[in-house]
Amino acid sequence: MAIMNKYFRDPIHGHVVLPKKLVETVVDTPIFQRLRWIKQTSAAWEVYPALEGTRFQHSLGVAHLMGVAIDNLIENTCIYTKDTLKSGENWINQLLILLKIIKPWAQFAALLHDIGHLPFSHLSEEAIKEAHTLFDFKIEIEKDENETDLALHEIISTRIAYAYLDDEDTYQALRETVQVEETDGDTIFHQLLTHIRNHEENIRWMISKTVLFRNTDRFSIPEEFNTEAINRLLNDINHIVRNLISGPCDVDRADYILRDAYISGVERSIFNLDRYLAMMVLTENPNEEENRVRISFLEKGYTLVESFHLARLHLYSEVYTHKIALVYNTILRRLITYLFVENKIEIPKMKQSDKLIDYEKQFLPLNDTLVLQKIIKLYLSGDDESSIKALVESFLTRRHHDIQKHEKSDIPIHVIHAEKGFGDSQKGEHCKLVKTDSEIETDLRNNWGVMLSVTTYPVLKERERDNVHFWDRKSGVVKGIDAIGRLFIHLHNYQSYGMVIISTKEETKKAKKILRRINTLIG
Repeated sequence: MAIMNKYFRDPIHGHVVLPKKLVETVVDTPIFQRLRWIKQTSAAWEVYPALEGTRFQHSLGVAHLMGVAIDNLIENTCIYTKDTLKSGENWINQLLILLKIIKPWAQFAALLHDIGHLPFSHLSEEAIKEAHTLFDFKIEIEKDENETDLALHEIISTRIAYAYLDDEDTYQALRETVQVEETDGDTIFHQLLTHIRNHEENIRWMISKTVLFRNTDRFSIPEEFNTEAINRLLNDINHIVRNLISGPCDVDRADYILRDAYISGVERSIFNLDRYLAMMVLTENPNEEENRVRISFLEKGYTLVESFHLARLHLYSEVYTHKIALVYNTILRRLITYLFVENKIEIPKMKQSDKLIDYEKQFLPLNDTLVLQKIIKLYLSGDDESSIKALVESFLTRRHHDIQKHEKSDIPIHVIHAEKGFGDSQKGEHCKLVKTDSEIETDLRNNWGVMLSVTTYPVLKERERDNVHFWDRKSGVVKGIDAIGRLFIHLHNYQSYGMVIISTKEETKKAKKILRRINTLIG
């Protein structure tokens, strides 16, 4: 029986195509619909009026591209690289069969990759870090040892994904979206396929192992399948899916680059998506202790990958880090910090045992609309201190005040290095800088009208650079980007940081004082 699909018209992809069962049990639920009210690019609409894309649109796009990418990987691997994989034809056949089977599960993971975002996306997390750094603000959350290196929205997204998996309707939908042909073999792999086909068997463990990225021991593997061969096969699948969602050339970036470029009108951030995805292929990973395969590109697709990274760079420089967008994002972040510190908005106290209904009750009200309502209430009440009033008025009237700017391409990395982990530190880039100087910290704590923002441009980090590979059809050799070099080397070396101090008119002197302190600190 063929899987029924649902089609959504989309200005970027023409149509977004998703399994109907996933739409009914995931997309059409309150906690997912909440993403309609979470802006993708925070307050950048203050510069680009049409730039009001949401996490909802983006999540649908990423799930669609996940399906397209998996189809291309399977087809290109069969055509080009299947015979070059030294691990054996039998193994790669099993991998490709299983990858095709779990495609709807991978789309499920892609749908939920951003579901944990708080109001105005990353701004709320930055506000929580700022509140923690300046005001010792803490949120109560039962953390798992596997979550210490995750950002807050990643923790929430992972937990909600498992809550969906625990939900019987969603689980049955995931069961019904897989298609496994009947098999007469008696190997353990054939037994695994029979296990998937048998709807009486519980396969939550397999969904978790193949497409979800944390807490993979939550569901125990049946003893008969807990073998080295099956575990390696499932780990290889998980590695592929994980890199398609979060890698140097992932479908997450592919969607938001084109979507934000289209909505904002920044034409320099356009690249050929269809050709880009059509270049993907699986090649052998020489470090088999990790995974036996890795995602590579056909060498003829080099310029397409180059265009992908250039498009992202242009988008950051022209949209995300536009001077005025940075100003209003900083003002909005400061206002959200105030709302957290004054307990006007509460962060849910998540428990490991929470169910889907619990997440709906906790997170459904927590969206952009709630923050805007609180800001408007501050404006109308007139009860808060003058600096907050000035920030609110500036945000609502689009009138900002003094900008004390310090831009330097060689700011020491230790000064503004971001600590991503949502552990006890909870520090972000501007917070790390604040903690280097107690006088700056005191001034920012005592003066709501003075704000500091540190911006990093995207860098092709060494770890990411080492994970971009190209397969040479003539020689059968997989090359790193350094081997065919050119622009990628410049992208890797491109490290630029911008620092902005924004203040209300009344706090200009304080802002200039902080800038002098930072100039002394940086040198």
